[in-house]
Amino acid sequence: GAAAESGCSLDEGYDYILDYRDDRATNDIPDESEAIKYGFSTENAYYIGEEALNRMELVDAELCVASSQDCSMHCMSIVEANVGICTCSQTKGLNTPLKGMIGALAGLCDGGECIDWDNPAIMSDSDLFFQCESWNKISRYGDDVQWHAWGWGLTLFRASRGEWEFGYHPDRDLSNLCPDRSHYDRLVIRKPLGCNLEKGYDYILDYFDNKTSNDIPDDSGGIRWGFSTENAYYVGEEALNAMNFSSAELCAVSSSDCSMHCQEITEANLG
Repeated sequence: GAAAESGCSLDEGYDYILDYRDDRATNDIPDESEAIKYGFSTENAYYIGEEALNRMELVDAELCVASSQDCSMHCMSIVEANVGICTCSQTKGLNTPLKGMIGALAGLCDGGECIDWDNPAIMSDSDLFFQCESWNKISRYGDDVQWHAWGWGLTLFRASRGEWEFGYHPDRDLSNLCPDRSHYDRLVIRKPLGCNLEKGYDYILDYFDNKTSNDIPDDSGGIRWGFSTENAYYVGEEALNAMNFSSAELCAVSSSDCSMHCQEITEANLG
């Protein structure tokens, strides 16, 4: 798709699935689900559409919110293990649950049966600022909203607010809750290039250690219930307990050549 014009260039090293920059004075995102489903491109926004998304080998992606004012961007990983089952009819053509959730985040759903993302592993990432109060939930919020982060957080309106389409909820003064966030006006979903995770697995954790950033929480409490940063995630206690398995694989990977070495772990070989 065409790049969204904002003066803020997108990082190299990614395939971009959608990029929505909400110019408050123009209609950037189509008003109808059908016009989004198969892909679109306007001056300020694009989505690659169902066919191109289905062709992608995708087991994880990054969900980002950005500011066209200062070009800051905050991202987190999303994987199959921390998305819900999407039954929204407009996403039925997407061939994995993760892609269905991406379609819902793109604004496809007209009903409330898809976005119901009550997951601490997603919403507790304070660096992402999805919410202004700690509700830890993304869902529909009334018939006019495609999705909303509870707690006066980020919201996608396809049509009901005119040219106001994405950003922090416009109906409340946020100065006492999360000041200096009204300029976050851009939604990006992207797939990192380089070393891709293999399909056919449920991923419990993926820790990439960027030597110049703090990727993993410093205390146990920050890990236990799940977390997601730009370079690492863990599904958390609740999601892990919901899994039914008798063995797993422990792997070490090189980011320089993408080599991976794995060892099976079972109940029998645990201490």
